[in-house]
This record gives sequence, structure tokens and C-alpha cells, in this order.
Amino acid sequence: MSFYCNVRIRLATDAKRIKTKTNTPMASAFGYINTEGKEGFPVGLVAFNKLSEKLLTGRKGETLAVMGKMQSNDYEKDGVERKGYQIVCDAILSVKKASPSFQEPRQKKPENYDGAHQMYGQLNDDLGDL
Repeated sequence: MSFYCNVRIRLATDAKRIKTKTNTPMASAFGYINTEGKEGFPVGLVAFNKLSEKLLTGRKGETLAVMGKMQSNDYEKDGVERKGYQIVCDAILSVKKASPSFQEPRQKKPENYDGAHQMYGQLNDDLGDL
């Protein structure tokens, strides 16, 4: 089974370089698809060529927006049949650190704040009657 997807993934590991038999640049990482701010579905990521360098910049805890082909793989571990999932990346975009502890605190607006009116009012004052 495979399908194309566009998801946000929170990295659970740093990305690592993988050596292929044909010396094609390759990188992999592991993370969880973010669902409503919660870590959910576990998935591996793989990227090739120039995109592998982009994946290698990813660090544990960062969130990446990823587009690519989701694949399922059946395997056996310790005598138990298992199913794993991975995305072969076509595009990767860093979304910075997504944890609330890394976000800038919101500034409290003044009580008389009317953003659009103040902005355009000031713009009109600056421009005058053109």
C-alpha cells in the first residue's frame, strides 16, 4: 500500500546519513505525525540526493512539513508480525520548534487597541491628501 501525503512530523530522533551501495546520498529519521497538537502516528522518513541534506538538518524535537509517498512495510520482529510506515520525501520544510516552550510570548495589546483602524489611520496621516 502507498499513497501521497502532506503532513507535519515531530522528529523523535536526529536525522542520520545512510551509505547506499550506489553511493546515492540518503538520510533517514523517525518521528510522529502531529495530530491536533498531539504526537500520534509513528513514521520513518527517508530522503535522497539533495533532499537528504535538508533532512540531515533536522534535529530531535523539531517539526518538519513533509510531502511524499507514504509506504507500509510488513516485517517480523521477535517472531511477531509487524507493520511499519515510512515516507519517501519529495519536499521538506522546516517549521522550527513547535513546542509552546519555544514560541515567542504574545504581547498584550493596549486596552484601546484597534489594529486595523490605528494602522490605516496612521497611514492616512502619513500620506496626507495625495
